[in-house]
Amino acid sequence: AGQYTCHKGGEVLSRSLLLLHKKEDGIWSTDILKDQKEPKAKSFLKCEAKDYSGHFTCWWLTAISTDLKFSVKSSRGSSDPRGVTCGAMSLSTEKVIVDHREYKKYTVECQEGSACPAAEESLPIEVVVEAVHKLKYENYTSSFFIRDIIKPDPPKNLQLRPLKNSRQVEVSWE
Repeated sequence: AGQYTCHKGGEVLSRSLLLLHKKEDGIWSTDILKDQKEPKAKSFLKCEAKDYSGHFTCWWLTAISTDLKFSVKSSRGSSDPRGVTCGAMSLSTEKVIVDHREYKKYTVECQEGSACPAAEESLPIEVVVEAVHKLKYENYTSSFFIRDIIKPDPPKNLQLRPLKNSRQVEVSWE
């Protein structure tokens, strides 16, 4: 592993970075990102959407703070890699503590280009995060339908009013 250059005379023709992608007992390593264990084990990426507009946010956690690079790719099905675009990822100011250990939270905003809120989804969206720490390479994938990651904002100005002579309440919000 390392940086390699191809020379001809005194001229550099090309540069290549060779990274290690570790596999043990047939399983690729997953040491860079934190397993968030929800909704199931091996959940390294979490994604949520507020509505069916095709806009969604994904995030991941890591305890590593130096020599770390990420890239994000997303698509709906393997046939249309241009269908979903993701912006630049950012390091959140939010501190996440799990089991008395602090993690850094990275987020990325994505948008499905041809989202149709009323259409039935037949192919899942796939998000791939590639992580490089020093000379180690790992990739993480999350596959989902927008309908399964909807988490709308909570209602504003929620009010409960007991109904007279009843065990029921009236609920209202903006």
